[in-house]
Order: sequence, then C-alpha cells, then structure tokens
Amino acid sequence: VNPLELLFSNEGLQLLQRLYQDEPWSMHANQFIRELLVQFVASIPEDRPLRVLEVGAGTGATTQLLLAALPPSRTEYWFT
Repeated sequence: VNPLELLFSNEGLQLLQRLYQDEPWSMHANQFIRELLVQFVASIPEDRPLRVLEVGAGTGATTQLLLAALPPSRTEYWFT
C-alpha cells in the first residue's frame, strides 16, 4: 500500500490533523513557534513589510497558527 494514499485520503486527512494539530506535543511546538513569531513581529517597525518563507510546511498545521498571528496588510507568506 502506498503510504501517501493512506495519509492523503479522506480518512487520512483526519489522521494528519490529529498528528499535526491535535496531538499535545504538536500543539505545544506550534504554540511555541507562534509565540516566537509574535515577539519577533512586535520588535519590527510597523511600517516595515514582513516576508515569511516556511520551508517544509507539510499539511499547513503550523502555517494556520502563524497566519493568524501576522498582520495581513503587510505580510507576504510563502510555504513549501
């Protein structure tokens, strides 16, 4: 069985969400990264644009939290 078929099927998406968003360690790690980003953004002048490159975004679980913490009017966000 191809593992991609297991993980990226309709049922697999629920598993991925549990692994990367709902699992306690993932939640802790994602919140930690988000807090670092919030502190970093607070240290930058408000008129300066933000450009973010997230490498290895996978399913976007971390991306979702980070986007919510960034000011949309001055943020350009790319992920791979």
